Amino acid sequence: MLTNEDDKPFSILPNPIQSESDNKEYRVIKLKNGLTALLIHQTHEEEENAANDEESTTSSQADEPMEEGSDSDDSGSDGGKDSSETHQSAASLTVGVGSFEDPDDLPGLAHFLEHMVFMGSEKYPQENDFDAFIKKQGGEDNASTDWETTTFYFISQPQSFKDSLDRFAQFFISPLLKKEAMQREREAIESEFNLNLASDYNRKSQLLGSLAKKNHPVTKFAWGNIRSLGGKAGDEQEKMDSEVHARLRQFREKHYLAEAMTLAVQSTHSLDMLQEFVVETFGAVPYGNPPKKTKPEITPDLEAPFNTTEFNKIYYVAPVKDIQEVQLTWSLPSMLNKYKSKPERYASWVIGYEGKGSLIEYLRKKVWALELVAGSEDSGSDHNSYYLHFSLTVSLTEEGYKNIDKVQVKNNFF
Repeated sequence: MLTNEDDKPFSILPNPIQSESDNKEYRVIKLKNGLTALLIHQTHEEEENAANDEESTTSSQADEPMEEGSDSDDSGSDGGKDSSETHQSAASLTVGVGSFEDPDDLPGLAHFLEHMVFMGSEKYPQENDFDAFIKKQGGEDNASTDWETTTFYFISQPQSFKDSLDRFAQFFISPLLKKEAMQREREAIESEFNLNLASDYNRKSQLLGSLAKKNHPVTKFAWGNIRSLGGKAGDEQEKMDSEVHARLRQFREKHYLAEAMTLAVQSTHSLDMLQEFVVETFGAVPYGNPPKKTKPEITPDLEAPFNTTEFNKIYYVAPVKDIQEVQLTWSLPSMLNKYKSKPERYASWVIGYEGKGSLIEYLRKKVWALELVAGSEDSGSDHNSYYLHFSLTVSLTEEGYKNIDKVQVKNNFF
């Protein structure tokens, strides 16, 4: 580690490995409170390349019709993005805690806290102040809770980037977590839960999770809803609100510590300027000793969570959408520590090969399949510190559905 003088509020860490074609400038610093920050300066050359790429893309697509279901805006533009987008600034912060840490009797608590930090801070007490500030500039912001991490991000204009960072940092310095805001956010989570009910991917993920060993955290109800978060307590509602509010604060105080946070910022501002912004705005994030691991210790009975008779079966699932497919899922050891070589990506390319002698070529000749996809999703439910789910999914024709047993035999043989 490269260190500065003792009076400096940060130390400088080694830069990440950089591609020869990457013209951005990088710097990694670690604040005294333990927060690690990646600073990215987008050079003028990078901006010009982005603008040229966009101009080329817009030109090539000018005569193409808009795809059905594509998003469009009301700006009256000719279909290309505003060139100012290449100059926008962005920041993302990931906290090393997620739904694996939810209490068994309060599922969805990590997700609930993600929502609640948006509801004002001591410095900016108005609810949704940050969201309103970002939207006023034409930017965007959002957050997501995964099994082992919670991530917040925003995009804004360079001229207001420091002010945006200051408001953003208050999520992690002094959020109000007002009790009177809890029911509104429970209802927001309930809406998200109801939307998830119509997602075939989420339904399959929930099914797979239910097939793990019963004491494993992947069996938890990660999304949460109004009932799991204590929003339907009837005459006991006030008492329930007080209990949930206290546990929400305890969860934050235990896990939302600087040492467990990684921040990334990108802008046209110089690295020195970004460094000044980050030190000034995030230096006050509480520090302490977060749990050594953001998950329970891997005991022998948890090492292979899907080594169960329930997992090694065929399940027939009625889809929401009009689809016909067969999916084979293997539960493998986690590959997170192999992020440089990514063996699962290599396997997905080999299995997904569509040339002569490939599995999909055989299935198409039989008129059994339209498409084959192999690999793992970039989500905590498919890949985390415990396991990797590698799936082979075949989209079937009507004839393939009639011969589904033969398709499965061929896939297993492969």
